[in-house]
Amino acid sequence: MQKIQKILVFLCLLSAFLFAKELDVNRIKQGDFTELKAYLTQLKSISKQRDLNFNEYQTLARFGIVDGIDGVYNGGSNREFASVYYSKLSPFLAKEFGDLFAEYGIPLGNDIEEIKPEYYLYNELVFWFNGANLRDSKQIFTKKAYESFLFFKHNAAFATKIDKEGQEIRNCAYGDAGGGECEFIFKKPVKAKGILTFNADFSSPPNEVGACDYPAYFSTFKTQDSRLEFINDGHIVLDKREYYDKLAQLLPKWYKNGLGGSVGYEVEVEIAGIMPWSFSACADGKYVTITNIKVEKKLQDNPNTRKDYENIESELNVYRLKLNSTDRYVNLREKPNGKILEQIPTAKSDAILLLNLNMSLWEVKGVSEWQRQLGFERAEFSGYKEVMGQEWIKVLYFPPSLSPKTQTITEAKIGYIHKSQLVMGDLP
Repeated sequence: MQKIQKILVFLCLLSAFLFAKELDVNRIKQGDFTELKAYLTQLKSISKQRDLNFNEYQTLARFGIVDGIDGVYNGGSNREFASVYYSKLSPFLAKEFGDLFAEYGIPLGNDIEEIKPEYYLYNELVFWFNGANLRDSKQIFTKKAYESFLFFKHNAAFATKIDKEGQEIRNCAYGDAGGGECEFIFKKPVKAKGILTFNADFSSPPNEVGACDYPAYFSTFKTQDSRLEFINDGHIVLDKREYYDKLAQLLPKWYKNGLGGSVGYEVEVEIAGIMPWSFSACADGKYVTITNIKVEKKLQDNPNTRKDYENIESELNVYRLKLNSTDRYVNLREKPNGKILEQIPTAKSDAILLLNLNMSLWEVKGVSEWQRQLGFERAEFSGYKEVMGQEWIKVLYFPPSLSPKTQTITEAKIGYIHKSQLVMGDLP
């Protein structure tokens, strides 16, 4: 214990000395790495006994290639040092301490001759778990992210798949046009509690309409477990019928009717793995695979109000409808050509709000968007059926109100109007 404490004190003093000023370029040119070697030797000794703490990691990472980030090497501001770095410092670091840097996924600009298989994992974790704007830097910049990196480093492995030749390969590659994907699995499922939120976002185009197929229906998972920082805001893959059966009965009626809003549940999941980002021109976030899900309780039930719908930018609001009739009234019916629920006065068309609910009901043989969101499509896949172009349009109708800004769905009605009596929004 005393030995470790002495090493820590030495590291603190030496670290302060090394970075109180710029590294001496002339000394590096001459190949004098005495102080630096002493520092990194002690750091390597620490790393054999335990993981580096975040401060130690940050200090080590400053020797890596970090273009545009304030550190020892900054290619944009010190060309002389950039040259010296590649010709002198980087080869020295790679030769003497290559394993230490590789263990934390820190690039040096020189290939290490002998690459251990686990080093590939560490490097990919740093690359794929960084945000899109930080990916090129290949460093971890927050303490939470570093804690999560260490957890994945010790508990995760590459997922595999079978290629065209029938060989098992890592499911981690860079595709054409700068795209790619990388999937990691845990050595055993990891239990985590968090909040699973289902969203119907009317500020997004409906599924199969946007150029990149960003659906208006999506889910997010968020946990307070610092080990799993990287999975936050990921999409839990619901790929079993049992998940659908468990969750379908819990969703509120308004959500199943295709209205906008969100509903959240406290859940416990057993996480099998994660694809942190399938990145391309149409990248759509993280995918979290699970082996089980347990719903603890409902935490939020937030259907959109009239104000929420009206606040959507007009150019994005492809769901808005307008009346198109010379009659005094347009009939809102219970079902196509069915019982009249209400007669909408055309003279007050500016005081009402009509939304196209068919826009959120692309069907898979009668399976609507909320069902697909719960994984029904994966359980029983079949072809698409477009309902947006049908003769009768399913609508959400907010009647004239003295207080439209506080009007909720309790004052609205869902029904059908013939498309000949409506002006439909343009698709994106």
